[in-house]
Amino acid sequence: MIQTKGVVHFTIPVSDLQRSESFYYDILGLEVVSRVPTAGMVFMKTGNDYLVLGKSDTPINPNSGDQIHAGHG
Repeated sequence: MIQTKGVVHFTIPVSDLQRSESFYYDILGLEVVSRVPTAGMVFMKTGNDYLVLGKSDTPINPNSGDQIHAGHG
Protein backbone atom coordinates (compact mmCIF):
# COMPACT_ATOMS: atom_id res chain seq x y z
CA MET A 1 0.00 0.00 0.00
CA ILE A 2 1.18 3.54 -0.73
CA GLN A 3 1.83 5.62 2.37
CA THR A 4 0.87 9.18 1.45
CA LYS A 5 2.11 12.17 3.41
CA GLY A 6 -0.62 14.50 2.21
CA VAL A 7 -2.64 15.70 -0.71
CA VAL A 8 -3.22 19.38 -1.35
CA HIS A 9 -5.21 20.46 -4.38
CA PHE A 10 -7.45 23.44 -4.89
CA THR A 11 -9.46 24.29 -7.99
CA ILE A 12 -10.57 27.88 -8.34
CA PRO A 13 -13.28 28.58 -10.92
CA VAL A 14 -12.58 31.81 -12.84
CA SER A 15 -14.39 33.68 -15.60
CA ASP A 16 -11.23 35.14 -17.20
CA LEU A 17 -8.42 32.59 -17.24
CA GLN A 18 -5.71 34.89 -18.60
CA ARG A 19 -6.49 37.71 -16.17
CA SER A 20 -6.61 35.29 -13.23
CA GLU A 21 -3.32 33.66 -14.22
CA SER A 22 -1.72 37.11 -14.39
CA PHE A 23 -3.00 37.93 -10.89
CA TYR A 24 -1.69 34.74 -9.31
CA TYR A 25 1.64 34.98 -11.20
CA ASP A 26 2.37 38.73 -11.21
CA ILE A 27 0.84 39.76 -7.89
CA LEU A 28 1.06 36.64 -5.70
CA GLY A 29 4.17 35.11 -7.28
CA LEU A 30 2.85 31.61 -8.02
CA GLU A 31 4.71 29.53 -10.58
CA VAL A 32 2.92 28.29 -13.70
CA VAL A 33 3.42 24.53 -13.88
CA SER A 34 1.28 23.74 -16.93
CA ARG A 35 -1.41 25.18 -19.17
CA VAL A 36 -4.14 23.08 -20.78
CA PRO A 37 -5.96 25.54 -23.05
CA THR A 38 -8.26 22.88 -24.53
CA ALA A 39 -9.57 22.15 -21.03
CA GLY A 40 -9.48 25.78 -19.85
CA MET A 41 -7.05 25.04 -17.02
CA VAL A 42 -3.83 26.49 -15.62
CA PHE A 43 -1.88 24.51 -13.01
CA MET A 44 0.12 26.63 -10.56
CA LYS A 45 2.19 26.11 -7.43
CA THR A 46 3.60 27.96 -4.50
CA GLY A 47 5.99 26.14 -2.20
CA ASN A 48 4.66 22.59 -1.88
CA ASP A 49 1.05 23.57 -2.62
CA TYR A 50 -0.73 23.48 -5.96
CA LEU A 51 -3.87 25.03 -7.35
CA VAL A 52 -5.74 24.84 -10.62
CA LEU A 53 -7.44 27.79 -12.24
CA GLY A 54 -10.42 26.43 -14.16
CA LYS A 55 -12.43 28.41 -16.70
CA SER A 56 -16.06 28.58 -15.60
CA ASP A 57 -18.84 30.15 -17.64
CA THR A 58 -21.27 30.08 -14.72
CA PRO A 59 -20.84 32.01 -11.48
CA ILE A 60 -20.06 30.03 -8.34
CA ASN A 61 -21.73 31.03 -5.07
CA PRO A 62 -19.13 30.26 -2.39
CA ASN A 63 -21.68 30.69 0.41
CA SER A 64 -24.77 28.87 -0.76
CA GLY A 65 -26.15 28.85 2.78
CA ASP A 66 -25.99 25.11 3.38
CA GLN A 67 -22.53 25.05 4.96
CA ILE A 68 -21.88 25.18 8.67
CA HIS A 69 -19.73 28.19 9.52
CA ALA A 70 -17.38 28.43 12.50
CA GLY A 71 -19.29 29.50 15.58
CA HIS A 72 -22.68 28.81 13.99
CA GLY A 73 -23.54 25.27 14.81
